[in-house]
Amino acid sequence: MPVVTELQERKSADMDREGARGTGRVFSHCANPRCGTGWLQLWRGRNAPNFGGRWACSTPCLQELVLAAIVSEMGAGNYASPAHTHRVPLGLALVEHGDLSPEQLRQVVEDRRRAGQHTRVAIPMGNWLIGGGLVSEAVVTRAIGAQWGCPVFSLHDRYRPAEVASALPRFLAEAFGAVPLCAAQDELLYVAFSGPVDRSLAYAMERILRMRVIAGILPDTDFERARSAFLAEPGPAMRMAEARDPAALARMLTRIIEREKPADAALAGIHGYGWLRMRKRGAQVQGVPHCEEVSDILCAICEMPADD
Repeated sequence: MPVVTELQERKSADMDREGARGTGRVFSHCANPRCGTGWLQLWRGRNAPNFGGRWACSTPCLQELVLAAIVSEMGAGNYASPAHTHRVPLGLALVEHGDLSPEQLRQVVEDRRRAGQHTRVAIPMGNWLIGGGLVSEAVVTRAIGAQWGCPVFSLHDRYRPAEVASALPRFLAEAFGAVPLCAAQDELLYVAFSGPVDRSLAYAMERILRMRVIAGILPDTDFERARSAFLAEPGPAMRMAEARDPAALARMLTRIIEREKPADAALAGIHGYGWLRMRKRGAQVQGVPHCEEVSDILCAICEMPADD
């Protein structure tokens, strides 16, 4: 079954606009490019469910849209690690900013090397510097933010966990070290990461929430406080779904969507996994909804071994 291409989506949008000019209203055509019925939503009388903001005239057409999204979002390309980019080592960055002297850095490198040989445990440079009292956590965090090219957030300025409780499933927050901090007028969402910013997760949140995500970091102690408070807030209902191949997963998700008939559903991929969010009728289309207005399904494709 084919993946819906951008050209086909544009053609469908153009058809909708032409219909709007002739009738004064927007009557959606079935978004499945292989649909042979030519149904208009006006004649089909089927208002829900929608998928990704697009209307499907029947269960088989909806299943094709879901399958196309699974192939696009959860395909092999989403497993790839981001390309390595050269970054100045943390110690040299601190020397460059005047937070350490070259002599201090040389001594730190030697002491850390000896400790690693003795304990066979590599202590991160930032933790070593903070533990030795050479620099503060704030200084290390600022240098790491400069290394990764991302902002450093202040917890007391951008911390409203109750308002963003539905922005991210708890499983994804823990798996990828992310915490939503606050939202600004249903247009911007600030998200902190415990390590390097995970661009795949940030992009998935943008598409699910239809908001721009500003991703940055917090000092470790602040991140742990934010994480604990976020996880303590009640989140949306969440389920897990596994299937042996994309077609089986598409059938499974289509059955759920048809049964629950959300006003809209959308799928985003994160490192080969899928995050399906269903919005109930009356839920806001853009921004962070109330937890009771949405439900989430986390998806995975687990290929079964062939029978002998």
